[in-house]
Amino acid sequence: MKTLKLSFLMLLLSSITFAQKFNPEIKDGSTMGAYAIMGGDEIEVVFTLSKSDNGLGMKWAVLGYGEGVFQMSKAAVENGKSIFAGQPAPGVVTLGDHETFGLVSKSAFKQLKEQNTFEYNSFKFLNKVPSETFKLNGKEADVMHVVSENGAMKLWILNNPDFPLIVQSSGMPIDIIVTDIK
Repeated sequence: MKTLKLSFLMLLLSSITFAQKFNPEIKDGSTMGAYAIMGGDEIEVVFTLSKSDNGLGMKWAVLGYGEGVFQMSKAAVENGKSIFAGQPAPGVVTLGDHETFGLVSKSAFKQLKEQNTFEYNSFKFLNKVPSETFKLNGKEADVMHVVSENGAMKLWILNNPDFPLIVQSSGMPIDIIVTDIK
């Protein structure tokens, strides 16, 4: 009987462990393999994070095009209200204190978690239960799926209050799909 109870307990614990979704650690120097979708074309891009006391740099590199950095202020990372959606240009692009690139601000994410909604780029986004799984590094990722109130834009955001990374977008001028994080 003890063996049966122990076996049941082990089965239960293994199923709980199996059900946990992947949520990668994101830190200074983390790299992300991704695809940018623009005008129907998929373009391979690599992003590298650079954190500092002043904010966050999101370096990008596209083979055959160039590389650059989207520089976000600490204020933008904490309380930004819009996503920079312009086409990248080689060199450093310093975003305004209200703009982020590749993530939503911590305050917007907090509002999403607490109220199942947030506003970004003057659009109201609503939390939706994902209809399919999102994979990072070949594993089911812990993401939140949000849709704009008018249904035109969709974002999949890593469920990480310290770094609410947008791992996929749809309906933006340039959509991004992150495939791996190291």
